[in-house]
Amino acid sequence: ELVATWGNLAHRVLSMARSYCAGAVPDPGEPRAADREIVQTADQARREVGNRIERVELKAGLREAMRGAAAVNGYLNAAEPWKTARSDPERTGAVLYSALAAVNHLKTALSPYLPVTCERLRRMMGGEATAPDRGWEADPPRPGAPLGEIAPLYQKTSDG
Repeated sequence: ELVATWGNLAHRVLSMARSYCAGAVPDPGEPRAADREIVQTADQARREVGNRIERVELKAGLREAMRGAAAVNGYLNAAEPWKTARSDPERTGAVLYSALAAVNHLKTALSPYLPVTCERLRRMMGGEATAPDRGWEADPPRPGAPLGEIAPLYQKTSDG
């Protein structure tokens, strides 16, 4: 589930931003209600994961984060930024900015479970390796900030 839902989501959003937004965090423009809602959904998931971890409900926290990832996938499927990339680049930027902001919240939520993977994702999203740790906060992506090198979070390995 981590590979299929979370790993693919993160790679999908970053790859589209790289392709359709010149390798940088897009400008959010005028977000629509759905754009604001997906960021709020992911923010709420981040907060709920924190609450679950505080109560030592680790599996429940992970389920919350994965529900958030599934919601972002649904948002992308409905918004279809791959279709609007040529006809409406401003809309594409708003959708991908919202998706990046949502992924950023989920990255923070999943960091206790996947610290190395989330650190790699932070660098892909343009975070400096030496940036200060902000703890449980998830600063919004900075429009225009260059994305780092994009690579799949998980790769299939052979067992011999």
